[in-house]
Amino acid sequence: MIYSGSIVGCGELIYDHVFIASPRSLTYYGSRGGGSVFNLLANIAVLGGKASAVGVAGSDTFGDAARDELQTLGVKTDHVVSIPRRRTRIIFENLAEGGEDEREQRYSFGTTCLVCNSKPSERQLASLEYIEFDPRDVSRVRFLCFDKLTRARTNAALDFVEQGVTTVLDLGRVGHLRYVPATEIVGALSAFQVVFLPTGVAESLSRRLGMSIGEIFRAGPRRLMLVSQGPSGISVYDKMNPKTVATLRGTNCEHVIDNAGAGDTFLARAIWGLAQVSKRGDLSDVSHDRVIEVTLEAIASLGRKLRSYGARGHIAPEVAIPSPVPRAWRGLNLQELRSLVNRDDACPFCGSATVSNLKPDLARPKSRGKLGAKANASLLFGRVMHVLERKEAIEECRRLLKAKGTSYAIGTGGSFTVAAFLANVLNTHGGLFTQAIRPFDYIRSGRQTDYIFAITYSGSTEDCAEAISHARDVNARHVVLVTGAAEPKLRTMLRERDTVISLGRETRERGFISMAATVAPCALWTAAAIGIPEMVRFAARVERGAVRSRISEIAANLIAPMETCGRIAVFGGGLAWPAMIDLESKFVEGGVGTLQLHEVKDFSHGRFISLSNEPQDKKTPILMLSIGKQTPYEEYLASKFEGQRRVEYLSTEADGLLGSLELLIWVQYLAQEIGAALGRDISRPSNIPSSGLSLYRWNKGLK
Repeated sequence: MIYSGSIVGCGELIYDHVFIASPRSLTYYGSRGGGSVFNLLANIAVLGGKASAVGVAGSDTFGDAARDELQTLGVKTDHVVSIPRRRTRIIFENLAEGGEDEREQRYSFGTTCLVCNSKPSERQLASLEYIEFDPRDVSRVRFLCFDKLTRARTNAALDFVEQGVTTVLDLGRVGHLRYVPATEIVGALSAFQVVFLPTGVAESLSRRLGMSIGEIFRAGPRRLMLVSQGPSGISVYDKMNPKTVATLRGTNCEHVIDNAGAGDTFLARAIWGLAQVSKRGDLSDVSHDRVIEVTLEAIASLGRKLRSYGARGHIAPEVAIPSPVPRAWRGLNLQELRSLVNRDDACPFCGSATVSNLKPDLARPKSRGKLGAKANASLLFGRVMHVLERKEAIEECRRLLKAKGTSYAIGTGGSFTVAAFLANVLNTHGGLFTQAIRPFDYIRSGRQTDYIFAITYSGSTEDCAEAISHARDVNARHVVLVTGAAEPKLRTMLRERDTVISLGRETRERGFISMAATVAPCALWTAAAIGIPEMVRFAARVERGAVRSRISEIAANLIAPMETCGRIAVFGGGLAWPAMIDLESKFVEGGVGTLQLHEVKDFSHGRFISLSNEPQDKKTPILMLSIGKQTPYEEYLASKFEGQRRVEYLSTEADGLLGSLELLIWVQYLAQEIGAALGRDISRPSNIPSSGLSLYRWNKGLK
């Protein structure tokens, strides 16, 4: 049990080596434990606070040294676990000799060993995912701090927020964040009361989403966002004073030696100050003026840190801490160090290679095999959210939402789902009356119209080529090509006045049946209709919502009756229709089974009365799809079948257009899980006959 009233940090222990560069040599200065959140805890402990660490280290001398140092400094480490057969992450700081001003410094951080030139792979390193982080193990924590944004840590933060704990996030550098959708990042910030980030990260998110930093703050943390501008100071965004941003000047330090760890020291001082002025243990009773006072005090305290080497150079332990690197080696240059290392032993700086191995370890990880539906499903949300950073495409969609007149939305397969969704967007949020139609039907019956939206993920679909040709023949005023390709082949068929809206291949995925390629264009048009800030909030709700956990349960309950009768009856309609037709498409094309689609209100006409009366149909399971809360009619209809057969319900948390997008996301997971339970990968169906594939590839014209 972590002791009461403590400030807790959660992360992976790191060990730091500091080297100082001069024009002629690279000199070893010393080694200490590291990691942003653990640097923060070390500072808290030195200030006299109760600090506790939750995390992991590798089962090596570096992990032991990092943990022992925390204990020596007064940080409780009962919840730091050594992971067998994993290594502690080693960071090498290469620091130029300090100048008179922080801006003159030249330094770099890397994981490649400066002595033996080796680098461990990520899969060798200890990761927090290897242990279970259970909020029930923590008693009366006041502040919980994280130095890395992951889905698991965001969920943990939400669990603690409900218990009244103040959650803190140090968002760190741009580096790994560029691989995470900006929408997902900003949405996750709402799990934290305090977020600290460099101005470079804030500006990067602003550019990627087309939101101002103020808009990011309003969609993000619950109370404070502290944006570091380096030597220029700190900008304080506070929900207690949302209309004003306080910009505070930086530390007045005459001679900066090393600013590594300055952010950790500042945040520690700020948290410690907030803990002192908060009576309830949270920030609800801390005024904006007190926040500014605490921040100014934290800035003023940084002088000692900036005049020392290393992230913890200003913290002197009471007793000497054993180091994996001999202390006598301090002050030696790189050549001298290499001459002292025994070539037959592990490198004392990284624990892996020897000096004789001067080439980086470039061994490739073992192949995981071909990607399939399971991988496509796991990557779905990230791929979709990345598309929301296509600002030019979103602006083009917004322009088209202002157009007036009539239009057709044309697509086939998964692209017909996009066409149906796009028709809903244009009809409800735009000025174009739009009908979704398949290419062949448009060619046979389509007449002159103001706009044609041709939807093709590959950008080279033959059916769409025929449709574009027909649009030109009947003199359609404007053709819009919506595609996943950066340079679609069909672009050559367009006129100068026509438009291409490209997703830029952010959704690239393999397989006969796609997921993100269907959902991403719908998300793009939704963002154009309702705005990026609302999409950020939507992303956070979907990621944390309870519906995702229901998918596996629904799939499991539908499998047995479906195996008996070979089909599922799906009820829905309106904004749920795109999800319905996409689910049917994946079932049929993926070889999973048969779906009967029923528009709920049409049931009153008696068209499908066999579902209720015929004995042989009694085993057909029913899936009710609805946007938001079920309507009274949907509830009445469901009551007619409950008790007769299996009825499952899949409803969204969002309403309207966002609900339609949410449901479309959920049916991707549902199709994949039902297919997997039946032993079928819907992205690589094995039961499609060659005659079917020949029809799919038919390219000799539709007219």
